[in-house]
Amino acid sequence: DWKLAGMDDYVMKPFTIPALAATIARLLPNKLSGAIATSFEGKTGLSKSETMQLPLLDPQTMSMIDTLSRRNGGAAARRIFGLFEEHAPLALARFEQSVCGSSPAEIKALAHALKSMCSSAGALRLSALAEECERRVAERLAIDQRQLDMLSICLQETIDAIRRRFDVVVENDVAALV
Repeated sequence: DWKLAGMDDYVMKPFTIPALAATIARLLPNKLSGAIATSFEGKTGLSKSETMQLPLLDPQTMSMIDTLSRRNGGAAARRIFGLFEEHAPLALARFEQSVCGSSPAEIKALAHALKSMCSSAGALRLSALAEECERRVAERLAIDQRQLDMLSICLQETIDAIRRRFDVVVENDVAALV
């Protein structure tokens, strides 16, 4: 039990920035006053058109990252989005490869991992697309090339939007510029 271990609270994985921030705000109410807002989290079963109308980036998560970044000179945004940019393409590639021949349980687990990663970084539309893939696999429906293409395009659009919003340059970009 987490209370017996001396903890005051916990956040279960997969967590989102707003969920983590809400826990921190509850424990340290004077540190993050007014910075927590309700997220789009929990929107499940959206139609394709509803999913594609979601913003690429979750406004509440971006607001929280803005707040953290102002307090630490942008280090939070660089860390969060650097990790996202490094790992999300790999997670998508693993998911795409799994669709061709892996077990449904493995495909579903990889879709879930991608969804969780996207949710944690505030990649709202990409998270919803990954969630739709996870749902389709659970219902024993196929993932087609159109869905994989939508994930790939949305990932690039999300990375571009993050770069524009936070002016994030990660190590891979620096190496390409040299």
